[in-house]
Amino acid sequence: MPNSKWMGTGDCLTKDVDLSSGYSLKLRLYKHWLHIYEASGGNDFHLSRQRNFFSLFNSYRDILHHSKKPFYLKGVEEDSNVMDAYLMHSLNHIFRTGDLVTKNNAKVAKHQERADELLNGDGFLDQGFTRPKVDTAWRSSSLTFEYGDLGDTPEVLHAMSLTVKLTKPVLSNIMSCAYSLVTLDPKAGVVDQIKVFVTNLVLILLPLASIAFRVIKRLIQLTPPTHKVNVESLDRFSDEFGTGVAYNNEDNEGDVIGNLKSQKTSKPSDFQALFGGNNNDHFMIGIKFMRRSIKLFGDFYSSDMIVASPLGLVMKIGNAEVQKEKDVDYLSSIEVLIIDHADVIAMQNWSHVNTVIGKLNHLPSKQHATDIMRIRQWYLDGHAQFYRQTIILGSYLNPEINGLFNHHCVNYQGKVKLVCEHKGVLPKVLLQVRQIYERFDAESAVNVDDARLEYFAKKVFPKIKDSVQGGIMLFISSYFEFVRVRNFLKSQDASFCLLGEYTKQSDISRARVWFFQGSRKIMLYTERAHFYHRYKLRGIQNLIIYSLPERKEFYPEVVNMLEGSHSMTCTVLFSRFDQLRLERIVGTAPAKRMVTSEKGVFVFC
Repeated sequence: MPNSKWMGTGDCLTKDVDLSSGYSLKLRLYKHWLHIYEASGGNDFHLSRQRNFFSLFNSYRDILHHSKKPFYLKGVEEDSNVMDAYLMHSLNHIFRTGDLVTKNNAKVAKHQERADELLNGDGFLDQGFTRPKVDTAWRSSSLTFEYGDLGDTPEVLHAMSLTVKLTKPVLSNIMSCAYSLVTLDPKAGVVDQIKVFVTNLVLILLPLASIAFRVIKRLIQLTPPTHKVNVESLDRFSDEFGTGVAYNNEDNEGDVIGNLKSQKTSKPSDFQALFGGNNNDHFMIGIKFMRRSIKLFGDFYSSDMIVASPLGLVMKIGNAEVQKEKDVDYLSSIEVLIIDHADVIAMQNWSHVNTVIGKLNHLPSKQHATDIMRIRQWYLDGHAQFYRQTIILGSYLNPEINGLFNHHCVNYQGKVKLVCEHKGVLPKVLLQVRQIYERFDAESAVNVDDARLEYFAKKVFPKIKDSVQGGIMLFISSYFEFVRVRNFLKSQDASFCLLGEYTKQSDISRARVWFFQGSRKIMLYTERAHFYHRYKLRGIQNLIIYSLPERKEFYPEVVNMLEGSHSMTCTVLFSRFDQLRLERIVGTAPAKRMVTSEKGVFVFC
């Protein structure tokens, strides 16, 4: 990747790979992936991006890739390569785990008389709190216990051995559930162990249903044919996530947004690609891989993979907190967490991601028919978070994403982060306009918002408050800053109008007319409003960027709105805490000089 390098802990990522090992892929997965790659025109799988990304993901380290070019910004190939890599990594993880459990089940079934002795060894600790019993042979065999002989069953003996390590409430749950694992039949005089199918391994967080449709469709294509003889609930999946048109799961077309029909619109092409499909941001679906079929919309406790939006999961978490009979224990044993299109999620509500992360890998509130004899020790010790891999993928980095990666990604395998040198987007400004960058001082990130408002009130607002011409647009990145500036302008009896993400459509139309006609001198415009609507505003004479946009492509779009202005001026406020945004816009080297220079004003033409 140009101007980029991976930095992190552990061994070098670019060490030689053993080609004969199939890159640590299950053989059937490797052959099927290679077939798809060659059918699409590829000729060197070893040097392909998707193979390189797979090797990166397969290191099981926490990964932050914040410079991925998304499909809606003409990055279809790169986005697809990364998506294929993490989907193959997920499938490989699920299949290998299933094979391990099946292998151990066979061992136990072979030595039924020594089942309790075998399961006391570490070699059979292959499950989490909601971990699969993949058709456990020993449970479906003729192994029975005499009625009344529950006192020395493997489950009870193991539960008794945990008294030192578990708290009393958790131990009580496990003890009670050791008995719930069996069904009593007094008439038959025996106790038969029941089967359980609870398999949560991978959680994929996505922002929109249309993106989930694209990801799951590709997941089905990458699954070997022997495992998808039947795909259940395809029609329902198409109705809820796509456009209601069923598709052939062998279709290898490079369609970016599924079966969406192109619509004539004045919006930019990237807006159409991102929002041209199902824009639902409240969804959740469980996917179960069985021997010869894939089950969509499976029960969350019996699914190998969960694909959801952060909002969808947060609503489930909220319902579980209100209704005690509900829970989200299916999040207790997540081993691979993938957050794709993190930049789009940040435009929605990043706090939902923090809420979801806070609920992962906790001790479950209920047993859910788990075989406690097979629970890995680190789950019982409360250390599951150190064995979870987190992969964060997006097109830019902000403090929230950076903070999550630094403080909540604690994988014992280590972590890897992409370090990039940005060229900036100033050449994309088509107008000959002087862009004046003014730096204000802030003591810390905690009071940077106060310092920004103070600088605006003392240095910028006095210059524009008596403007006769009007046409002053204030571009504001954060909604919280938007509210503070609005309240300040109210206190100054300023002539202004609002265009924010929560503004009613009728008020938006009225505000645009007022601003264009000059009856309102100042307009407040937020980044999220631009992200979701891409308004083309007219009548701008003086642009003040109160806070730089997170998305670098918005900067030239907003500055180019000055087209037609008689006296174009552009003022940008920034501090040293805006360096991540600043370097994406002006370039890495200029940004470093601007935040460290003794001078506080910089001009770009």
